[in-house]
Amino acid sequence: MDTHLIRSMCLYGARELIADLHGDPWRVAHGASIASQSLDQLDVLLPVPKVVQFLDLAARETGREDFGLLLAQKQGMGVLGSALLDIVSEATTVGDWLERLSRYFHVLMSGALVHLEQHELGVTVHYEVTATAGIDETQSVHLGLALLARKLRSALYPQWSPERVMLRCREPHSRASYTRMFGQNVFFNQECNGMLLSHQVLAHPLNEQQPFSRPALLDYQRENQQRRNRSPASATEDSVRKLLSSSGAPLDAVALNQLQSRRTLQRRLAGSGTTFQAIKQQTKLDLARKYLSQTDLKLSQIAEVLGFSSLSAFSRFFHNAQGCAPKAYRAQAADMNKRFISP
Repeated sequence: MDTHLIRSMCLYGARELIADLHGDPWRVAHGASIASQSLDQLDVLLPVPKVVQFLDLAARETGREDFGLLLAQKQGMGVLGSALLDIVSEATTVGDWLERLSRYFHVLMSGALVHLEQHELGVTVHYEVTATAGIDETQSVHLGLALLARKLRSALYPQWSPERVMLRCREPHSRASYTRMFGQNVFFNQECNGMLLSHQVLAHPLNEQQPFSRPALLDYQRENQQRRNRSPASATEDSVRKLLSSSGAPLDAVALNQLQSRRTLQRRLAGSGTTFQAIKQQTKLDLARKYLSQTDLKLSQIAEVLGFSSLSAFSRFFHNAQGCAPKAYRAQAADMNKRFISP
């Protein structure tokens, strides 16, 4: 299994925010197995699942379902690192900027994925945190989407809002923070986490140009060699997540997405000790768990999103993989994840 690491800069402002909301940041750090001093440093490498757990525990500690959005208000895109910003800084339009961001995001931000879905209304920017180890990644996703919305707003105009924002999580007790961050068109219990941008927004020119710092980028890439050379299994999982809802992620499509033949992909996966089918099944199981624990989507809807021919086929798959029926898993998740206190 790949070890996904991220700099502690991603938690910038979290300690102060938790304290301001009358929580104990040290208790949250301890619960996530993160050294407390990491909250005051920017360059400590942390496992992505621990960061995801920290943000989830912080929301529970403070009783704020909107913790990720509140943290985004204290941060900027700079928390993603100077190297990533250098790569996208030469973009001339919003659409070009997003294309560069989606192309390189996984290279320098381990454990997360940005991909674009083109359609007649514009582009849907999908954002997923993949290295979660079964932990609820809702706060991490909301933080990422909110940072993206803030960046786009600064490039466009202060009152700008996405055409539509889709969030996989259940409807919160209060929509106030979501409306302030994303505008009125926020929808919950959706099949994906993402935002819809119009063609007009995509064509908007970017005037803010920053010098391209190649030495800094090369230093960063050398330091994080393992991120650039992702394993075939990790790259295949990302491709499956991109293609699952639209095409069912067949082997040929996944191989094409990685610019290689199906035989080459199968051979590389075998060399890594796994198979395409095993990765696809594990990815389906991971997404099924998230839909069952984080949303109120009907089981038939989940089955359709994951590409199953029928609800019974999905139920058999889930029972064989998880050891219980989907309804039972959803009930267990509801017991473990008590509702947050209303803000």
